[in-house]
Amino acid sequence: MLSLTEQPQTIVYLGPDYADPALQRRVAALRRIGCRVFVYAFQRCGKEQEPETSLGRVDDGALRERPKALLHALRRLLTERPKWGEAPVFYARNTDMLFLAVLLGKRIRVPSPKSRLIYELLDLHPLQTSVSWQGGTTRRLEKQLLKRVDGVVVSSPSYLHHHQQQVQGYQGPALVLENKLETDAGSWPADAPHQRKWREGTPLRSVYAGKLRCAESLRALEAVAAANPS
Repeated sequence: MLSLTEQPQTIVYLGPDYADPALQRRVAALRRIGCRVFVYAFQRCGKEQEPETSLGRVDDGALRERPKALLHALRRLLTERPKWGEAPVFYARNTDMLFLAVLLGKRIRVPSPKSRLIYELLDLHPLQTSVSWQGGTTRRLEKQLLKRVDGVVVSSPSYLHHHQQQVQGYQGPALVLENKLETDAGSWPADAPHQRKWREGTPLRSVYAGKLRCAESLRALEAVAAANPS
């Protein structure tokens, strides 16, 4: 079982999009348990929220520009190295960031055996399941990178079983953290809507906010709404 809560740690969190709510929740949760977290993330074009330490701007889907962006990010991170101490935990959100973390580790030659590399996979990019040569290359790269990690964090047991274990052959430590709203103490202000008591007969409203890539998910939401009219 993978654990990041044994003792407060210094974590270098590498993210693909600072404005992503899932990234914000994870960073907040790590800080609540006493971790010292340095956040470095790309900024997606068109989004105004600046990262604490920017790795630059990237466009959604612009895969040809990604190698150049990663090299720029590597140079930026090397200038930040003195802030982290001797034994940070590198926490990489998605395959791009895992590749960046491995490159970074080679350049700085982290001396402490206590340093660890964690790979977080909350969703599968279409390339990771594609039968094209690009998909095959992506899976081979991820498989090689997985040999260097000390643990993986996934949002679903199916990702772990069907992708990481069956496809990629990963058998190391893993932790399942569902991608859902935080409801523990300290996550929400006292007057947040979910703190108010629901009264029977009051309509429940569900809002899908974000990028919808799965048509099946949309049909499921439409079916729930149709079956429970307000």
